[in-house]
Amino acid sequence: DPVLASGPLALDVERCEAQVDGGVPFRLSPLELRLLRLLLSHGGRPVDADRVIGVVWSDRDAADHESLKQVVHRLRRKLAAAGGSAAWIEYVPNAGYAFTTQPSA
Repeated sequence: DPVLASGPLALDVERCEAQVDGGVPFRLSPLELRLLRLLLSHGGRPVDADRVIGVVWSDRDAADHESLKQVVHRLRRKLAAAGGSAAWIEYVPNAGYAFTTQPSA
């Protein structure tokens, strides 16, 4: 699928960009794109951090949990700057990372 969507977020995989509420598209790095695509494909369910690293980084040796945190941080900043929310990428203790546009209870 060239375009994935969740709530107000649309991810254009072919163009390597995303947009919030039909606003100005913003560019994503290849790592950010793979991370967001993976999280969106899980429909709000958490993805284990080790699995995320295995999918997002083609060379597993080049990545660790600190690298993952840095990419998540950059992606959260871009989402917030585009009118979304940094909270859309949620860390779920002992479960991993999830993407949700629904506020947590």
